[in-house]
Amino acid sequence: MKINKKSNKRKTIKRKTNKRKTDKLSRKDYENILSRYGLSTVGTVEMLRDRTEMALGVKMCRCLKSVSKQTKRSESDIFGICSNAVLTQKGVKSKQITCSKKRLAQGLTKTRRRRR
Repeated sequence: MKINKKSNKRKTIKRKTNKRKTDKLSRKDYENILSRYGLSTVGTVEMLRDRTEMALGVKMCRCLKSVSKQTKRSESDIFGICSNAVLTQKGVKSKQITCSKKRLAQGLTKTRRRRR
């Protein structure tokens, strides 16, 4: 840190952070995910997004229930296992997952880096 001679205050130096930007899913990404589950890929991008969120939410909740019945692990371990199996392997990240009433995986973004 540098000290300013006039005011004797320290100046903070801003450092560059290498945060990876997450991209929104494109129409092709939604179609790829839906085709893996044998669901319809016809409609607007908003319709595809809603179907994809519901499909991944149902898969995630089903995984959480089955793993919790099979093993005696903590809730965070179970969530990590299921999120890796359902979301990460498909190159998707979710902000919020709801398993009550309406099963949804909201706020889907890409996790894979683009090749140059």
